[in-house]
Amino acid sequence: EEDRHENQLDEERQKFIYQSTRELIEELGERNHEVTEQIEEAAQPAHAGSILCIPARDEADDLVALMLAQSLREKGYDAKSIAIGFVEEMLTRVKECQPDVLFVSALPPFAVTHARSLCRRAHQVCANVKVVIGLWGAAVDRKTLQQRLGSGCADYLVHSIAEAELQLRLLSNARAKTDDIAVEKQDDATSAALSESTK
Repeated sequence: EEDRHENQLDEERQKFIYQSTRELIEELGERNHEVTEQIEEAAQPAHAGSILCIPARDEADDLVALMLAQSLREKGYDAKSIAIGFVEEMLTRVKECQPDVLFVSALPPFAVTHARSLCRRAHQVCANVKVVIGLWGAAVDRKTLQQRLGSGCADYLVHSIAEAELQLRLLSNARAKTDDIAVEKQDDATSAALSESTK
């Protein structure tokens, strides 16, 4: 990635690297598919809702989004990724999918601006989505990055796939508690209605 940003790789070599890396990621995903199915049967599925991973800017962001989606599926999440394309096409897919959580995959240093723009536009097409920006391996502290992204952009900011998984566990726990409270309120209302009807 550093060589690419320093223009030390010609276009043909870049394409070869991206294609080879994509094939490796997809092959690993296929190998792990059977294991993932066994895990899903044995364990309760994660409670974060649907997850969509999109690239912020280019093929490198796309590869990390693909790896993240595969990693999350292995952990039992309902995760998909969208390949890099025109921004309008990707936003149309986001609107169609209406995910509960949207990961914007961005490799520094040049992806922050694209991630910010995508984040804001994603909120326009999918108002209730929780947006997590993955600034993979960013060396800048979170506070500075949050300032660069601006207020109201991302709900969460992560720097690694492990942090992304941790953030989803936290979201899952919060969502499970909210669902439990809703069920308790519904049970209370049902009990009250039954008490009234027996009087």
